Amino acid sequence: MTEGYIAETYATPGGNFAVLSMNSDYISGVGVTDVYLDLITADGRKLWSSPVDAHVRNWSTFNSVMKAHSYPSDGGKASEIIVTIESEIFAYDENSGQMTTRVSARGSIMDLTVGLDSQFAYVSYMEGAVDAIDMANGELYTNPLIDSDLAIVHTVFVNGQVVISPYLSSDLYLYSYHEAPDLVELDTFDKSMVLEGTAPDSSYFVLTPLGDFSTYYFYDDTGRQIYKYTGDMSFTSFTGFVGNYFLIAGGDEIVRVDPFSGEELVTLRSELTGDEYGTYGCISRNGKYVVLWGTRKLHLIDTEEMTEIGSYETDQTVNSVLVSEDGKWIYVFTGTDPIYRVDTEKWEKQELGSDKLYAQAESSLHDFMCLSVDGTKFAMFCMDGYVRIVDTQTLSVIGEIPLSARLKMFIGFTDDGNYLVLQGDDGKLRIWDIAEGKTKSLTDTDTTINRIICDEEDGLMAVTGGSDMYLLETDGYGCKAYIPDGMTILSKDNTFVLCPDNRKMYMTKYKDYKELLKEADRQFPDSELDDDRRVKYNVE
Repeated sequence: MTEGYIAETYATPGGNFAVLSMNSDYISGVGVTDVYLDLITADGRKLWSSPVDAHVRNWSTFNSVMKAHSYPSDGGKASEIIVTIESEIFAYDENSGQMTTRVSARGSIMDLTVGLDSQFAYVSYMEGAVDAIDMANGELYTNPLIDSDLAIVHTVFVNGQVVISPYLSSDLYLYSYHEAPDLVELDTFDKSMVLEGTAPDSSYFVLTPLGDFSTYYFYDDTGRQIYKYTGDMSFTSFTGFVGNYFLIAGGDEIVRVDPFSGEELVTLRSELTGDEYGTYGCISRNGKYVVLWGTRKLHLIDTEEMTEIGSYETDQTVNSVLVSEDGKWIYVFTGTDPIYRVDTEKWEKQELGSDKLYAQAESSLHDFMCLSVDGTKFAMFCMDGYVRIVDTQTLSVIGEIPLSARLKMFIGFTDDGNYLVLQGDDGKLRIWDIAEGKTKSLTDTDTTINRIICDEEDGLMAVTGGSDMYLLETDGYGCKAYIPDGMTILSKDNTFVLCPDNRKMYMTKYKDYKELLKEADRQFPDSELDDDRRVKYNVE
């Protein structure tokens, strides 16, 4: 062997022997200075020797493990040897001896398991968790496959179950787990991608590179790229959906794209409004109406006909605008006056009946006001630290919610109009019961919310910030699942689009964990969830 002390040996699927050796004087206190991996044939010939760049902090307590496996790769078969030393993971190509992957784990690795005919490996920690690693790309999934309170020494995986042998114990613990075999890899991007929107019928979704206002990628509900739009826009004032079309409003033009046919309709703003300076805009929730403005003049546009319906000139410079789904009302925020609205049939200004409806000074950069789908309710973050709800028929304030919001601010109605979805500076996701005048549910979040997607048919609502997602059930609005890296959900068949680091994109089907718990009860009829986990997973 290259070095005098043999630490690990393992028989590879290729019929060879992998040997991990270290300098023989490390035990005398010199420490581990040299580590090598040698590959030996069955008849004793050394095929290759590769150094292992491991850094051992404590020579008397470190742990090393070695395994080997093979799996399909690029039309052939990858055969690799995996070595773990303390918290580092190294993978070597069995044929060449070249290191292919190096990963830093998040704790002291006590055991290693490799998947048969699979690119995945699993590391077990003294701290009590099991992580999965995609050895093909070196990606460590830090949301643990198993999370226990045990000091793990050994693990054995068999048929979707894990047997754990903990430190200083003669007991064995059996865990059941479920992998996601339908995780489908879609694309890998050179730049960070941002979700621009999901079609109302979930037939496609749209991505754009961060900071790029000219390029949009369209993917259908199977994850197949169906279209790419490339323009020359220096900025985008709004995007949205008009039925099956996607609308992009750039510097001086509005583009309507049909991603399935590839049809693009380009309309200059000046052709719609006669105003070359109408650089700002908003779109109704259903996409049927657009309001364009420059400074003081508002133009209401029919997006299906791409024609102007009418216009209104304000007394003050317009900061932000909201248009109802029937196009009848335009809600206007000027920054100096309370929010008011414009009747687009009479083109008259109408006060909302409260002098407290001043928006936060920074509100124009956030989702600070919203309308219910049926247009009967209007809600907004106000300057005095309250969210106020207005009945749009009586113009009376029907609800007040104390909530500080400057750095984080999101507000939206559920599709039935009975609840408000809120986020303020404390980061918590609030569901406010309008009729009861109280919080329906409260969820701690680590994300800045920017959209909700309601699925009335399945009784689900997804709340996302574009990089992770919370899935709530509308019967009580308890949190059913947290989806790290969740970008959007295609509600038609409950498919998650995942994008770790906003670069690599996957799809996977949603699995109801309560159904999995029923299966666990069947397999382990005497098992019980402790109180902490019942609260965590919202299990009654």
